[in-house]
Amino acid sequence: MSQKDDNMPNELLNHILTINSGSSSIKFSLYNMERCEDKVLSGEVEGIGLRNGLFHAQDADGKSLIEQRLDTKNHRSALGVIFDWLKSNAYDRDLDAVGHRVVHGGVRYKEPQFVTVELIAELRKLSPFIPEHLPHELNAIDTVSHLHPAVKQVACFDTAFHRDMSRVAQLYALPSSLAAVLGGLDTLVFTGGIGENASAVRWRICEGLEFLGINLDPDRNSVNAPVISRNDSITIVRLIKTNEELMIARHTHKLLC
Repeated sequence: MSQKDDNMPNELLNHILTINSGSSSIKFSLYNMERCEDKVLSGEVEGIGLRNGLFHAQDADGKSLIEQRLDTKNHRSALGVIFDWLKSNAYDRDLDAVGHRVVHGGVRYKEPQFVTVELIAELRKLSPFIPEHLPHELNAIDTVSHLHPAVKQVACFDTAFHRDMSRVAQLYALPSSLAAVLGGLDTLVFTGGIGENASAVRWRICEGLEFLGINLDPDRNSVNAPVISRNDSITIVRLIKTNEELMIARHTHKLLC
């Protein structure tokens, strides 16, 4: 891949690949941020480390581009599958940047950061504390550095959300008694992998919170309906799908510009 021109106007740096490395899967998306945050494609390798895993990708309209059963021993081999496919279809030809989801930035890193030697060294120190995620995310960064050394990389931290909260709010949950005094809640939202898919966890969280106006409908909850509260529940309980890849692309593009 040709070296990117450092004098290129930042508004032209629009082709962004996002990588979201989980404990047993890797999600990826390609965006063209030039006009309306257009998603070109998205895909995932599922079941990493298991027999009969799945690699699939689809275009912006949901049309399947590939669906293939395969065995991937580890995250490095899964990344190889993804980048081999991107290259074989010329999707990686005009990459301007790669944005990574990184679970934790420690006490030093809050905002999205360009990947540097110093940042990598700091994240490696944190790896023992987040062994199910951070080593895989560092693996992805290393793979991109090897395959596309001229492409800028950006780390976007999950913990950034909490760093803007007051110290009291970071350390203590909202007292139930205070919520009751306030008259309960208007809306409770579940999101993310567990929030969107783990009906048993949602039920356990909401159990006993009727005094806050929360009453779940067991049938709606079991099928992951958009609204899982009962019709007579004072508090509306919703499932809202997260779009981590789009947020990674936005943060990466903003840093480039």
